[in-house]
Amino acid sequence: IENVNQYPDCISGDDLGNQSCGNCPPIHWYINNHCVYAPDYQVLEEIIKVNEHSLIADAHPEDFYNPNWWDTFIDPTTGDEKSRLVEITLTFKGLHGEISLDILNLSELRILRLEGNSLIGSIPDEITNLQNLQILKLQENLLTGALPNEIGLLANLDSLWIYDNQLEGSLPQSITNLSSLGYLGLHENNFSGIIPSNIGDLSNLQILRLNLN
Repeated sequence: IENVNQYPDCISGDDLGNQSCGNCPPIHWYINNHCVYAPDYQVLEEIIKVNEHSLIADAHPEDFYNPNWWDTFIDPTTGDEKSRLVEITLTFKGLHGEISLDILNLSELRILRLEGNSLIGSIPDEITNLQNLQILKLQENLLTGALPNEIGLLANLDSLWIYDNQLEGSLPQSITNLSSLGYLGLHENNFSGIIPSNIGDLSNLQILRLNLN
């Protein structure tokens, strides 16, 4: 992703600054009458760029701009408002390639839904960057490799759906640290080994599916 410092403090989504941007804070873009934090918005642009043969190939980020995907935060250092990306839902869009590491830099992300695509590769260890993540849905892709032990550091995770992939190896013991977890779908993979003995201690767990491994 390009360095946003090359851009003016506020630019228009149409013609890069030739229109008024209202009262947008620094390093924000004016998109569909909303101020959005430029580094986060560029992640959406990058997803389109690397999926030139998908169902979003001809899209512009404005085409799937959803105001519910954004929330306003106050920067504790400067006191400035920032409109940060808190949700990405791109389901059954024909996305391909590996999970973008750019997504994993969205520190305020709460919901990441990429199910029903053709994503390959492993679930990156950097998933732990998403400390505010509550819902992670990566099911019905072509993901391989092990479930990273770092998954157990996502303390706010409520739903983890990664079924119908090609994941393998043993389930990390750290998964039992997810005290907020209510829904866990790991079925239809190639997991093996022993189920963590204290998984029953997850008191909020309502659904657990491990079948077809």
